[in-house]
Parts: sequence; structure tokens; C-alpha cells
Amino acid sequence: MYYFVYILYSEEFQKYYVGQTQELQERLARHNHSFLSTLLAPDDLMFTVGVPL
Repeated sequence: MYYFVYILYSEEFQKYYVGQTQELQERLARHNHSFLSTLLAPDDLMFTVGVPL
């Protein structure tokens, strides 16, 4: 099992978002299917690193 730190970039707002999770694919799906993302373009994944627990 891994623990992930990731950075998303929103072109709409020209802002970065740093997050952390143990379920990277699930968390990214929630980011890109959230209420706010339905109004705006999905965020781009800029960086991720996984560390074994």
C-alpha cells in the first residue's frame, strides 16, 4: 500500500492544489467529478509521488 502526495493545476483559476491520499485514482476521479468541476474544466495532474507505508 502507498501513500500519495499530488499536485493539480487549474487553468481556469491558474492555481495549484496539493493533496494527499491513499487511493490516488479514486481521489482524482472525485476531484474531476465534483460539483465545481462540472462548472469548470477538470484539473490537470502535474506531479505525484508514492511512498510505501
